[in-house]
Amino acid sequence: AVVYQQGDIYREYEHQVTVRSAAIDANDQNKATVEAEVKEAAQHYQGGQLDPAQSYDDNLLVRYQLVRRGEKWLIQQAEVLETL
Repeated sequence: AVVYQQGDIYREYEHQVTVRSAAIDANDQNKATVEAEVKEAAQHYQGGQLDPAQSYDDNLLVRYQLVRRGEKWLIQQAEVLETL
């Protein structure tokens, strides 16, 4: 789980990713576009208590623009295309 925290407020995130398509840019082998279905679940806590109203479980279609740095592909931009 990934945790985001600010003061006594924090969120725990879990992600499941299914890649729909991936393509390297024909003009630049260090750039790629990936479209993926992302299931993002977040549990929102405030003062140590779970807040169900601000927690969520979403299925999204996301387009990622990637750039290669050495041996790693890094996310340069992400755009939510739709909620599934």
